Amino acid sequence: MIIQPFLSYGGAEAVSVQLANRMSQRGHETKVVSLFIDRGRLPHEAERASIVVAPELLGKAFSLSKLALLLLGFPTLLILVFKNAQSTTVLNPHNFPSLWVAGIVAFFKKIPVVWTCHNLPQTPFTQGLAAKLLNPPAEFLNGFFARRCKKVFVVSGKVKKEVFKRYGVKSQVAHPGIDYAFYSKVDPLAVRERYSWKKKFILLQVGRLARQKNHSLSIESLSKISKRIKEAILVIVGDGKEEQSLRLLVQRLRVSDKVFFVGYQPPNKMKDFYAAADLHLSPAYETEGFNLAPLEALCCWTVSLVAEKSGVDEVIKRERIGVVARPRIMDFSKAILKAYKNRGLLRDMGEKGNLWVKNNLSWRGYADKFEETVC
Repeated sequence: MIIQPFLSYGGAEAVSVQLANRMSQRGHETKVVSLFIDRGRLPHEAERASIVVAPELLGKAFSLSKLALLLLGFPTLLILVFKNAQSTTVLNPHNFPSLWVAGIVAFFKKIPVVWTCHNLPQTPFTQGLAAKLLNPPAEFLNGFFARRCKKVFVVSGKVKKEVFKRYGVKSQVAHPGIDYAFYSKVDPLAVRERYSWKKKFILLQVGRLARQKNHSLSIESLSKISKRIKEAILVIVGDGKEEQSLRLLVQRLRVSDKVFFVGYQPPNKMKDFYAAADLHLSPAYETEGFNLAPLEALCCWTVSLVAEKSGVDEVIKRERIGVVARPRIMDFSKAILKAYKNRGLLRDMGEKGNLWVKNNLSWRGYADKFEETVC
């Protein structure tokens, strides 16, 4: 049983869905238990997974109200997992508070727990007084339950070090897979023709419009290089609560004619944006474990500029299949200018990276590691 608090278009959610599908294909009855699903923004192939959710009215309340999620989300998820755990042989929690739920159910049902940790910290609050008061005891509970897991999988070396530092727990790195066959089937001209961007140098950022995704760095960097690369534009794919503040930043920097918010795009359309881009930007690092977007972009032969200490930078740097820079305006701007001047090198990197992802990041390989542990 895979436990994921909710299903939307995030990377951890994509891993949950793909693992469920691959394990089911191998004859293991696998369910994903969630409080609710965002039907308009589901990961690729989510429709194939067996998903258990809360009753409709309760699920709707969770999707619309953070207060409802905070007050009732944990007990509801606990009840859902407990009720559906009759024939379960392993519990696989992912995002917060899945580990706590799995730990409690495991105690009563005597079921082993294999935790998949995508990033840290795994706490209920990111800032403010609530974070100061409640996150320390939350971290204590994380450690308590983590030390009782049969196995801990992490998505990168960065997360591996953090898990050991925080909880004293050893873990195994298992990079998530990428559906190469799906993401590599693209039309590189479709987006350029649709938006009349044929002659533009396209910078792209994909993901939720949230503070931790660091879109402001991409916008500030675009502003800094815009006079030297007059045909440069920044395309932002995604939606979220930070959209208004980001639009205000664009206006303040006077780059409204160079920054385009195109909203959420489903996977089958998003991949054409990857293919259209000259350079994909991945400036998030604080809460990132292993961002899948740079690897999805490589399936479309597009190279990424990623932030140091973001997790995915480990692979990008080691394999020399992208550009890595410190997440500061000066460093990102210089990296963009250098990439623009060396577009031939970008194409070579894209070819190399495309082949590396195809040969090394399959969901079959990811499922193999999980199956070896639990079966």
